Order: sequence, then structure tokens, then C-alpha cells
Amino acid sequence: MSESQIHFEVHGLKSGSWAVQRVCDEKTVAVDVAKGLFKDLGLKAVKVLKVTFDSSDPTFQDKEVYYEGERAAPLNANSIDLIEPICKKTEDMYLPDARRAIYKLLQKPLEGWQLTPLELLYHQGHVQKLNDTGQILQGAVQRAAISQVQKTGQNVNERVLDLYSITNAILQDLKTTTVEQTIPEIQGDDLLAALNEAKDSENWRKTFLMSLARYFQDVKTNDEKFEKVTEFLHQYDDPEILEMLDRYLGDFMSSSPLVQSLLGEEENLGDALLSLIDFIRGSKKVTAGMHKAAHRINMLLGDKKLPETRKALTIRLVDTLLGNKSFAKDNSFKSMLYHKRLLMRMHISDGEHIGGQDAVEALTERCGRMMGSTTIGEFLAGLEEPLDRVERLLEINDGVIGPVNKRTIANYILPVLDSLPNIKAIVTANEPAFKLLARLKKLQNTIRQSGFQNYYRDKILSSLDQIGMEILTSKNILGRLAQESGDNIQLGLNLLQIISQGNMTEPKAMQVVREFAKKTIVSEDFMKALESKTSEGGASQAEFFKQFYALLEKTGIR
Repeated sequence: MSESQIHFEVHGLKSGSWAVQRVCDEKTVAVDVAKGLFKDLGLKAVKVLKVTFDSSDPTFQDKEVYYEGERAAPLNANSIDLIEPICKKTEDMYLPDARRAIYKLLQKPLEGWQLTPLELLYHQGHVQKLNDTGQILQGAVQRAAISQVQKTGQNVNERVLDLYSITNAILQDLKTTTVEQTIPEIQGDDLLAALNEAKDSENWRKTFLMSLARYFQDVKTNDEKFEKVTEFLHQYDDPEILEMLDRYLGDFMSSSPLVQSLLGEEENLGDALLSLIDFIRGSKKVTAGMHKAAHRINMLLGDKKLPETRKALTIRLVDTLLGNKSFAKDNSFKSMLYHKRLLMRMHISDGEHIGGQDAVEALTERCGRMMGSTTIGEFLAGLEEPLDRVERLLEINDGVIGPVNKRTIANYILPVLDSLPNIKAIVTANEPAFKLLARLKKLQNTIRQSGFQNYYRDKILSSLDQIGMEILTSKNILGRLAQESGDNIQLGLNLLQIISQGNMTEPKAMQVVREFAKKTIVSEDFMKALESKTSEGGASQAEFFKQFYALLEKTGIR
């Protein structure tokens, strides 16, 4: 006859993701806890799930029984991804996020013209060329406008006019600046001289970037421009020149081929992302295949002298994590293990990661997509023995991140250990009893380090201990040990060795063995045998007593 088991989970919503906060046995207690957490922790929302497990159908069923706080708005089938930032004035278009949006909107024409967004914005001829194309600019403006009216509250035509107004203002400003002042010419790659001359103007940054845009118009390809920028990075330490070069390098990092040329190729995406994270941190070791400038750029990133480049690379990291490409092609198990490796590499300090909460949530969501029964079934394919399946699930768990995903793995393990046919298969397995018990104890040790929530951890530990107890009793382990030991002295020594090795499940199985050992050692027959052995003397007896008392001390048996 099946038996239903019920508990109540309190979940909290923070930074866009749900996490288990508490597990309770009673609904009223869980609801009270949820209310308190919602008030005290500043959570966006809380909910209580009634979780039922039926041994006749070994799956967990969730039912929401309480909710408080914000609910996610229903998805609008007609909604499109917002293109940010929403620029309201000319200056906004020059910001790093705006330049990245320009690259995405105009990627094909920019690559065709071999221009970066920075060059486009600081060169009158380039802006005029874009303006004259008509359809290219119109298409980009309309795409941006359609996505942004969801936030601005305007109609599309109003937003289109705003964006055209900003574009025209940029062009007019470049024309005016060109007429009213002399733009320094960079001669002999002397950036410092051009910088000093630019400082005579009201806005030296704009003037110097216009000089760079004019300098690069004679360089044919973006690859050549990238090489020139890296040469300048080697040549100059001036912080203001580095600031300007950082803007160019940041724009270049929107190009996947240039990032790959910088860091070199890796065996798979997981290793490439680990390499990228190290590079962002400024701790990447030089390896064969890296660009000759990689070490210098890595050092500058570590010294926090290239903030725009760092941000561009971080955005690339987050965008890649949001994608679907496998971390290890054609190897789901290896791909799963990358989740934890990446999270650990992203970690900076308590609660702080490279890429922030967006990166953590993207990586966690990725991991969640591998928690489905089909994928887990592939991981377990060919494993018929219950303990083999549990061991494989725990190997998978080594790469699992996020409390919800951890809970999913625990929910796959529990039915394996609570199923009566599985318990029978484990107990009757053709495996030496003490080896089997040691295997169960090793599983307990792994569970304690698994990161499972306390409720699931304790439940799995208890299931393993129950199986250990079943092996002890059904196979009469202690009775057979007494028969095979020959005498009480050897039996006591054997029991102490078993306890000291720690290969019994806890707490029940180990407690049974400890009690049997204590009963054996304090028995009248054992004391008489011990007294008799004492009178024998000799080196072997001295060694025996040394070992015996050392085991007594180690096991704490008194």
C-alpha cells in the first residue's frame, strides 16, 4: 500500500529568480514563515508550495497554496525585445551601451564599410554616408523606435522623429566643429602630440576622437585598425590616451572574430568562457595561440585601466550564457559540469560575480534546461543498478547550480532509494556486505557536501541509513562476524576496526555496531580473555594491547 509524504516549501523571489527559503511540515507554519520573510528580507514575492511524494508513483507533485507579492506580467505575443538604451539627447548616442546598440542595428553595413560605431559617430563623412543611404538608416531607426515605444509611451512615428532629430543633430555638430576649429592631424603615430593640441579645444575628448576617426579612414580594414590600436596600447601609458583607446577596443570587442583572435581558439565553448572570464579579471595566463597584445591588454584590465573593454567583454559573456550553444559539443555530461566551474570562476566576493546577477541567472537558467527527464535519462542510460544511478546523479550534481536545480536532482535521487524493489535490489546485490555498507557511507559523505537544502539532504541521508540497517539485519552481519572471529578478543578488535574505519551509515547502523562493540568489550567473557592474554606477555601481546587501546581511544568506546 502506497504512503503519501507531504511537506511545504517556502520560496522567495529576488533579483528575478526563485529560491527555496525554508521547508516546513505544516502549512500554517510555512505561511507564517513566508509572511515574515516577505516583510523582513525585502523579497519581491513569496509563495508556499505543497509538495507531495507518493511511493506508488515516485515523483514529486507541487501545488501552490499561498502567494504574496508581485506576479510576473503575462507575455504579450506581439512584444519584441527592447533595444536599449533609450537615447533622449545627442550625448546619449556616444555612450558604450548606445554604441553596442548601433553595432547590432547596423552590423552588416558597418562591416561592409569596415567601420566601428565610434568612427561613425566622430566622422562627418561617415555620418553623411549613412544619412544618404536612406533605407539603411530608416530600417535601423524604425526597429529601435518600435521596440522603445513600449517604454516611452509614444507612438512609433513620434519616436522615429526623435531618433532622426538626434541623428541630424550629430551630423550638424560634426559639421559645425569642423568649420569652427582645426581638428589635429595625427602625424607619425604621435598620439600624444595630437592629444596636447586637442586640449586647446573646449571638449578635448570629442576633438581627439575626431582626430582618431580621421586617422583610421586611411586604414582599410577593421582587422588592421585593431592591430593599430593594440600597437598604440603597447606604446602609450598616458591615462588619457588609454581612455580613448579603451573606447575603440571596447567597440572591437563586439566582433566575435576579433575576440577569438585576441584569446585564441579553445577546444569547446566552456573552456572559451573560462578563458574569457580570466581575461576579464586580468588573470589570464599566456598560452599558445593568443594575440601578441593579449598579455598587455590583460594587464591593463587587471589594473582597471580599460573599463569599456571590460564591460564589452562582460556583456559578451552574459550574452553567450543566455544562448543555447552547448558548453561541450556532443557531451552533455561534460557540458553539465561546466556550470559550477563557470560560476566559481565568475565569483569575486560574497554576492558579487563578474557579469552580476544577470550572468548568475543566465547560467542557472541554462543549468535548469538540462534538468528535464529526457536529459537526465540520457545521463543514466545503461545504468541498471540503483546505487549506480544514485552515484551518477551525484556526479551530475557536481556541476549543478541554483537551489531549484539542486532540489530537482534530489527529487531524482529520493525515489531511487525509497522504492521497495530498488531497496531489495541493493540489499541482495552480489557484493560483499562490508563493501556495500562502505559504498552507502561514501554516498552519505557525498550527500553532506552536495549543497542540497537541509530537508532533502536529511531525507536522503535517512534513506541510505535505512538501507544500511536492512543490510545489517537481513544478512546478520554482526552474528556472522562473531562466528568468524573465533574468540571475543578478536571480535572486539574487529568491531573497533570497523568503527574506526567509519564505513557504517549513520546514525542508526553505526549506533547498532557501537552498542554491539561496547556490549562485547564489557562482557565477562571478554574481560577474562583479556586478563588471560595479559598474563601471556611477550612482544606480540604488547603490540596487541597497543593497537587495542589506540582503537579504544580513536572510537571513543568506554
